[in-house]
Amino acid sequence: LASCFMAAQDIYFFLFIDDDGGSTLLCGLAMTLTCCAEVPIFAVAKHLRKTYFPSALDVFRVVFLCYSIRFFGYFLLPSLPSPWFVLPIQLLHGITFGLYYATATATFREASPPGAEASMMGYLS
Repeated sequence: LASCFMAAQDIYFFLFIDDDGGSTLLCGLAMTLTCCAEVPIFAVAKHLRKTYFPSALDVFRVVFLCYSIRFFGYFLLPSLPSPWFVLPIQLLHGITFGLYYATATATFREASPPGAEASMMGYLS
């Protein structure tokens, strides 16, 4: 399900911003901001999972909640005075991508039989 959200965002994001009057500069800054948002999350993901989330399912619930907020923000974007309001929405990418993939890879690694870790990562990707 998370992959469907990611694919929809990746495919339609630039078209949506362009249709809303955004520039290529805005698109580039938005993508830069998504990368900047995920790096610190990757760095602290293990700590976040161990401290705040008893199970991977709890992490995935938060990820899907953040996806809902993110897509609702995209929905509201045309009613806002400027397409530049997309930049704060992009900060949620740290959670929707960074925390999701860190948790998914850890979960797949823990669930894999010895010697099959690489195959499990292939299933994840």
